[in-house]
Amino acid sequence: MILTGFSPSVVRASVMSIIFLISKILHRKNDIWTSISISLLILLIYNPFLICNISIQFTYIATIGIILLQRNILNFFKNIRIKDSNHILRKRKITNLKIQKILSSIYEILSVSFAAQIMILPISILSFNTFNLTFWITNFFISFIVPPIIILGLIIIITIILGFKQIYLINLILKILINILIVISKIGSKLPFSKIKVTTQEVWKIIIYYIFVIIANHLYSIWHKRKLTTFEQRIKNIVYLIKCKLRENKKVIFKMFIVILIVLFIIFNLSNRDLQVYFIDVGQGDSTLIITPNKKTILIDGGGSENYEVGDNILIPYLLARQIKKIDYIFISHFDTDHVRGGAYCYGRIKCSKCYNWKTI
Repeated sequence: MILTGFSPSVVRASVMSIIFLISKILHRKNDIWTSISISLLILLIYNPFLICNISIQFTYIATIGIILLQRNILNFFKNIRIKDSNHILRKRKITNLKIQKILSSIYEILSVSFAAQIMILPISILSFNTFNLTFWITNFFISFIVPPIIILGLIIIITIILGFKQIYLINLILKILINILIVISKIGSKLPFSKIKVTTQEVWKIIIYYIFVIIANHLYSIWHKRKLTTFEQRIKNIVYLIKCKLRENKKVIFKMFIVILIVLFIIFNLSNRDLQVYFIDVGQGDSTLIITPNKKTILIDGGGSENYEVGDNILIPYLLARQIKKIDYIFISHFDTDHVRGGAYCYGRIKCSKCYNWKTI
């Protein structure tokens, strides 16, 4: 913990590990929820404002996701069957046991990554207006590199504490592994769909998302559970009943769904028909956002600086927070850097469904 500067994620893992070891020494059963709660309590006693730290939110929500979802996701992967896979295995005389061990390891890694990512997705969108669809690729390869890096790093630290000279070979291997880790991260950041920009979502949508995930996870557990309690059997019967009713009334439900969509579309389009003008604080220079009653978006200037990327750090996050996915018109008053640089960046990043229009006043 000292070496990482008491990073929240490391403190959480360390406290939970200490509690687990103590429970083994005392011959008591370790409760994972108690361990998480105690580690969070220790962090908040040290600094209550850490609750707003994005690192705290990510590490705890990801851990909760792994606890709740990992087992069901792993079972889902294991239930996937490839067509004619048994025939191929017999033909090539490959033992099914070896293949199963390899697949189990892969499924274990992927299930952990998917469980964590499903839970932190709304927080990532809320904080950074981005989400990643290729996370499982980089996480898969990184999972094989991180453990050796940690072990070799600990060996080097122990040798330094004991006063021994560092082993050149270990240093060389550690340096190579770190470079590989950096290369994988860079390649992963350049993959298609690795950084998808989205608008900021309302809190009620995030709450609905988590409710849906928890209910779906619970239903999946019930659906694949052999021994059910009375309550779980009732839930399963209700689901069967709903499925039957949906099949019987497909056309009626479809018509109702269309009517609801039309009503919602009319409500959202008729709401807030006033002209809106926003003056954006971009530091050096000026930037003004205008939203017309017809929902046309107009950006006048975009600020800019040679030493600071205003477009990436201020303008794009501001537009996404306003749930603006495209700019219809960009007006540039004059082509000085402090007026045009942010707008030029925005022009390259914000999508337009029809076209881009550059007009000089």
